[in-house]
Amino acid sequence: MNTTSFNAKILLRITLIASILVAVAGFLTDFNNTRKYGGIDLRDRVVGARVASELNRDPYFFKWTSDLSDRFLDPLDNRAIPLYTRLTVTPAVLSLHSLFSEIPYKAQRYFWFFIQWVSLLGSIYLLAKILSDNSDNRALIWILGLLGISGSMFWRLHSERGQIYILYIFLFSFSFYLYDKYQKKNNNRRFNSLFVASALIFGYLISLRPTFIFAIIPFLIYKKFKFASIIIAGMAASVLISSLLSPAPLWKSYSRSIQLQTLLFSDETINYQPYDQNIADGLNLKNSLSVPGEDSSLFRIFRAVFNQWFSSQTLFILLLGFLIIISLIIYKYKIPEISSRQLFFLAIALSFFSEFFIAAPRWPYANVIWLIPLSIMIAEAKKIAVSRLVILADVIVFLGLIANLGFHLIPRFTFIGDVGIPTATLLFLIAMLRRVSTKKDVFAVQ
Repeated sequence: MNTTSFNAKILLRITLIASILVAVAGFLTDFNNTRKYGGIDLRDRVVGARVASELNRDPYFFKWTSDLSDRFLDPLDNRAIPLYTRLTVTPAVLSLHSLFSEIPYKAQRYFWFFIQWVSLLGSIYLLAKILSDNSDNRALIWILGLLGISGSMFWRLHSERGQIYILYIFLFSFSFYLYDKYQKKNNNRRFNSLFVASALIFGYLISLRPTFIFAIIPFLIYKKFKFASIIIAGMAASVLISSLLSPAPLWKSYSRSIQLQTLLFSDETINYQPYDQNIADGLNLKNSLSVPGEDSSLFRIFRAVFNQWFSSQTLFILLLGFLIIISLIIYKYKIPEISSRQLFFLAIALSFFSEFFIAAPRWPYANVIWLIPLSIMIAEAKKIAVSRLVILADVIVFLGLIANLGFHLIPRFTFIGDVGIPTATLLFLIAMLRRVSTKKDVFAVQ
């Protein structure tokens, strides 16, 4: 081992130790925020689950009144909108929360805090397990997760608000882990259970967060039809089960509510009138952490650029056009004998890109998804020849992570990461296809 290599390893170990210290400090900070604040994004899911499972009423079209227990009160719901609530998660998410809906809300706050951290650490562990070709890769992935994700301002926001995005990341990582394990041992029939379990978890994930349905596209392109069919079966089973658990047609209500929410976001004449009552379940639920961040959705960006709101139909057409172009590129320059990590990178990339086309705000806590594509990029980097595309992607990733770590006080500086990380993911996707799909330098940068 030469001196340069030795020094690099020492620096890597020091950075890993620093990352662990940052994560411990972050954990303690998040615990204190959980104790201090009400978890305003957890509250609407808990109330929605309670309304559906305990009152047998439609949680998407429900308004609290003083004759009801404050267990069913979301103080941040808009009283100026008489028809529907601010609830935006699927009935499958409500079914999950209904498992512990009767537990006092304060206990649920702490429980969900631990769920978030377990999901984060579990995701890092699984990704490091899959992608650790060597100890350096493993260390880099842990540094990314502990420093880049848990040390970021968007994770502070995610944890304090009681958000659920990290659970989606864990389920995707778990599906990825099982599929990778199956692929490595597919010469033995008894490992088919790993294949089925991976697909079913993937399908359940889609029922929780429908944008992950676009992650199926690469599996179809590479003719993984059996895997895709089990994914659809898993999604259908989750939808059916969550439908049977409530007498109300919740999936129909969910679809209608999302359409109305889009109209609400684009109607600037509607005033916001929260409930006068701040205390519910013994907590001040309007008390929340002030964290800087930008709405990075194309819905908002187009409003700023073109001075008008684009309809959900227009955004969906733009999404289809974008996905068609990316899918044609993936199909034309197909990777021979594609690995599980390459396949799941394409899958998470398409799901990641689709999030920006939703006709709703995209707040910084959604950035926890960065963990998956960036981890795979770390593992695949050595297989891709150094080019301007790769260098540009690396620089953008570095700036994006830094912007969300230490410079959040600079107005709109975090937006560098919001825009930069998906851009870097797209550049890396192109570089990966160029490197491993064909010897022709089809994407060469002149």
